[in-house]
Amino acid sequence: MNPLRNASLFALFGIVISAVPMVAGFAFALRPSAVRLAMVRALTLMGVFVTLANVFSGAINVLIGLARQSLAAPEPSSVLYTAAAEIMVIPFTCLVFLALAWAGVAIGLRKPFDQ
Repeated sequence: MNPLRNASLFALFGIVISAVPMVAGFAFALRPSAVRLAMVRALTLMGVFVTLANVFSGAINVLIGLARQSLAAPEPSSVLYTAAAEIMVIPFTCLVFLALAWAGVAIGLRKPFDQ
């Protein structure tokens, strides 16, 4: 749980935003309707954008860490690799939530609903 404990507020906000489509996808699975499907699509797009923003934010932080290294030790230390791995946990979690959202949509599409 270290990556979540060390996560920034932006990263935690991204996780919450990516969990919203999952809830909407499960709501669509329970009661499918065209309005709920449109809502899942819009919320998923929002989740994709916040996930990409988290990836770029993490990449920026890794590059800043590389730039701050001393010239005496040109190879990245294990701390930098650990930080890079921790940064990838947030987008992974966001993408899992988005995948679960569309699993709910797939379940909901098995039932007939109003077009």
